[in-house]
Amino acid sequence: MFVFLSLISAAGCSGNAEHSGKLKIEGTATWNGAPIADGTVTLLAPDSQFDSAPIENGKFTIFTTPGPKTVSVMAERELGTPQPTPHEPNPSPIKFQYLPKEYNVESTLQKTVTSDTKLLELELTGAERTAPKY
Repeated sequence: MFVFLSLISAAGCSGNAEHSGKLKIEGTATWNGAPIADGTVTLLAPDSQFDSAPIENGKFTIFTTPGPKTVSVMAERELGTPQPTPHEPNPSPIKFQYLPKEYNVESTLQKTVTSDTKLLELELTGAERTAPKY
């Protein structure tokens, strides 16, 4: 499995955001070359402080502090919607986390954010998790 993550600096731009002194970082997230349509990226610091942002059409904007981070990416697909019942006349769709655990709950992806960091590219590759049968 190959993972390519890069932090790209843009010279001459201020990274300070109006979010409690956090840096504003733009990002892209792809799965096997295709933009992740809908998901969440989380940056976890060693002191357990974290920042999260939604991924929409492969893009996100996150505000975070400088330092080492564990990167986690969550993305779900709909498997379908259960039939309505008297107890649940409007059931919610069943969703499935299709990215492998090494990108989220057991993430080993590490990045260091600096005051020069302006762009975070997450190019995730591998085999999707197998959806449960219902």
